[in-house]
Amino acid sequence: MNKLIAFLSLFLACVGAMNAQTTVQQPYFQLPIIPDSIKSFDNRLDYMVEHYWDFADMKKVFSSRSKMAEAFDTYINFMPHATATKAKASVSKFLKSIKKPEDLLFIAELAEGKLYADTAMLPSDEIYVIFAQAVADNRGVDRNAKMRFEHQARTLSRTQRGMKAPEFEFTTPEGLKRTFQPDTTARVTVLFFNDPDCTDCRLARVRLDADLHTQKLVETGVVDIVSITPTEGTDPLWLNATASYPSSWTVGAAPEIDEIYDIRRSPTLYLIDHKGLIQLKTDNAEAVLSILSAFHPKRTPAAPKQ
Repeated sequence: MNKLIAFLSLFLACVGAMNAQTTVQQPYFQLPIIPDSIKSFDNRLDYMVEHYWDFADMKKVFSSRSKMAEAFDTYINFMPHATATKAKASVSKFLKSIKKPEDLLFIAELAEGKLYADTAMLPSDEIYVIFAQAVADNRGVDRNAKMRFEHQARTLSRTQRGMKAPEFEFTTPEGLKRTFQPDTTARVTVLFFNDPDCTDCRLARVRLDADLHTQKLVETGVVDIVSITPTEGTDPLWLNATASYPSSWTVGAAPEIDEIYDIRRSPTLYLIDHKGLIQLKTDNAEAVLSILSAFHPKRTPAAPKQ
């Protein structure tokens, strides 16, 4: 029933928005007509996403940026209700149909606001990275304009759920050089990117350290917590702050870490399993603690490394 309501409300919003775009009350472009033979609401939603742009003339629709922005907004609103496979395929097909670099950049900027920015209403790194990569790969986009998208595509393309967490080098407060390797004897690694002068980061550190269950998990080797700050290992502010960090944590500084991991929010926490695969990326320490609450502090042997 929820999907039915979502489908009807989105479809009506789509029609209404497009009808309101012209004085003659005509849609900006013909919407797809879902065949009656498709009965399942899930399949109908997939069909809408898959065929949304079928009747849009890509040589003409960008003549009105405001109307195209409204049409794109409606398109993106369907994404959470479609299957991931169909949504990704639809976006890829749509982007390939855009011929002019300036039009591609315009769409990518809309997608950034809708899917990636801090104020995004429908955040989805999995979908957004397709837009960012398209701009990064397009030789016609102005070099200065594409640099931001290149960075986003680079970090997002290797830090999605299910991917192997990238290795990186860091410096400990004692000045030692070490390498973070995602495969670990612990069942779970919490890779915690934070900054000492960030209020939300301090609150997250306190919550992780104060949770008695998590403390026990760390003590028994079930969980590793690795705290990394994007700064030089000689940074006095960071060095002073680390004096109060839990001695059971691994603590380090890595100035170029934002070129490897997506850490656009502070803090950012990655939950990594014993195989080194990313299972969660969040800025909410409570979400991590909720997952850790299901683990028993009695250590169980990790799977052997291959």
